[in-house]
Amino acid sequence: MPSSTQHVAASLLGGLLSLGCASAPAPVATARPASPAWLSDELAVVQSAGLEPALEKPFEYAVPVVHGQALDTRSASMTNCTAYFALKAQGFAAVSDQEHDLMRLEGVRCHALRMAAKLSGAACTESRHLLEATLSELPPSLGPSPAPSIAAQRESAARRGTSWADYAKGAKVVAKPDLLTIDEPEFVTELTPLASGDLNGDHKPDVLVRAVGYGHEGTWRDIRLLVLTRACDSRRYELVQTVLP
Repeated sequence: MPSSTQHVAASLLGGLLSLGCASAPAPVATARPASPAWLSDELAVVQSAGLEPALEKPFEYAVPVVHGQALDTRSASMTNCTAYFALKAQGFAAVSDQEHDLMRLEGVRCHALRMAAKLSGAACTESRHLLEATLSELPPSLGPSPAPSIAAQRESAARRGTSWADYAKGAKVVAKPDLLTIDEPEFVTELTPLASGDLNGDHKPDVLVRAVGYGHEGTWRDIRLLVLTRACDSRRYELVQTVLP
């Protein structure tokens, strides 16, 4: 007749055997580490000094602006981003086409500074990948629209999923270290990445882009700040926001 010690040993052995037969626990899914936000040299002051000092940093050239009609005008100067936002809100406008272009270029940077201060790390890196993009990966809505009808055509094509390559046959891309130039039969677009990261908390990489468009003829300029996004497993970009400075 087996002793109590033998009963205990048999019980322990059975327990160990049952543990050995149990299935291994499923691996725990780990979140992809966030890639840090990237800022161009133009916006790096946000990281080094903070947003308010960045907005107070003087423009290289002050932009003269006026408010009112010819017989009752007030003049002022946009000397930094703080003045730009304040005077724009009051209805001040540039005094000439050249000054208007300068105001919009500075305005793009000012809006980008505000957005860059909100960037966090995305689930995958974006950095300067836009500079390697092809026209098949870009929407035609990034291009200039000197008339409402052209803007409607570009936006409609983008909503249908048409790429810039299919929208503008014969367009060419020229990549430079900090600039992507798209040369269409009638227009030229210069795209400059300013910052990238997660702007809205969806973990997708967003990129802030200065877009300057113009025609092969004429002197008009189309100057905008664009926010593009893409999925981590895709190289195709989507335009999610346009800021008109």
